[in-house]
Amino acid sequence: MPPLAPDKVDGALIAEALRGSWRSTPPDVQLTAGHLKLLNERLQATGAGGLAWWRIRDSALADSPAGVSLRDAFRIQSLHARLHEERICVALDVLASVGVEPAMIRGWVVARGYPQAGLRPYGNIDLLVAPEELDAAAAALARHAENTDRPLRVDLHSGLPGREGQWATVMERSETAHIGDRAFRVLGPEDHLGLLCRHFLSHGAWRPLWLCDIALICESLPGDFDWTYLQAWPRRQV
Repeated sequence: MPPLAPDKVDGALIAEALRGSWRSTPPDVQLTAGHLKLLNERLQATGAGGLAWWRIRDSALADSPAGVSLRDAFRIQSLHARLHEERICVALDVLASVGVEPAMIRGWVVARGYPQAGLRPYGNIDLLVAPEELDAAAAALARHAENTDRPLRVDLHSGLPGREGQWATVMERSETAHIGDRAFRVLGPEDHLGLLCRHFLSHGAWRPLWLCDIALICESLPGDFDWTYLQAWPRRQV
């Protein structure tokens, strides 16, 4: 690997900071304390602070000022993960009260594959619903918001982009996930990988966290993964 310049943030530095960070045992890190200090703010601003901590936790960098800052980000994200799961269950119950069964995407669905809960931050709760159920779902969430001081921050999506008119097929291929005893639907691996790639590219590929998500998913694909089905997505979308 060529020497890394310590005087500016660039793709090579970020790539080294996050290389293999989604694995239980990441490879040895080749950064200096100067590199980490330079990268710290950028990594945390893009949601990759927890992953960077996981990458350096067993190295001498862990005790550097930037390393301690990244460790704190990981700890905070670990606390947020538990709160986020509680909000997910509330959102699912709100939709169930009006007979809507969504499929969850991104955020928690990806995060469950990481070695530790604090490695990935959470934002909105992203839920897909059948197009004909969108209005009922939105109304139920609006009523809940009027009666609580703890907003759920749910982002509702009508169907699956790239699979328009195929909601029944998408749900047939979906899988069951659990938070405690609460069961709910998540996209099948083919639809979810396609969605993650589309989201990454359509948002300008600006967050390295999203690329780590895709790497994690690709390294854990089931043996019967259906590449033919995935390739049926419109080519301009994936």
